[in-house]
Amino acid sequence: MPGRHIDSEMVEGVSVEWLDGEAIEATPEMAETDWSRQRKTAPFNQLLPFTSVWAEDLPPQVRPMALMATFPRIANLVAANWKEPVAFRIYMQSLLADSRRGRRGFSSEIKEELVKLRMFYYFGSCLRTTGADGLRPASRAVAHRPERGNSKD
Repeated sequence: MPGRHIDSEMVEGVSVEWLDGEAIEATPEMAETDWSRQRKTAPFNQLLPFTSVWAEDLPPQVRPMALMATFPRIANLVAANWKEPVAFRIYMQSLLADSRRGRRGFSSEIKEELVKLRMFYYFGSCLRTTGADGLRPASRAVAHRPERGNSKD
């Protein structure tokens, strides 16, 4: 290889290699490339079996079918964070809030699925106990706590 020389002398048991100054000159393209923003490997972008099982456990109206088809990597992360409330909240916030300016963002269909998932996560039990009109049946009505300051103790 031109420009590369191997020093055959041993210095305290260490072999020394060195390159000519010409061999290590940076080209203008290399000098201007910001390597810190480059991905080292492509992310795994296929739906995991775990995610499919998780989705099957969701009510059909909440299943994120478009998300799983279009962004399987993101669906995998939503499923993985599902049982961790803090992680789920932080991840959903990162998906639904635009913190990276200049990005297109998700389509309206995917945003709608993400919002449905978040609503189901936090209010799912409430949604299952309401009727079609959105009201709770009288037999399941929740007693209200008395207002503060009204007691005569």
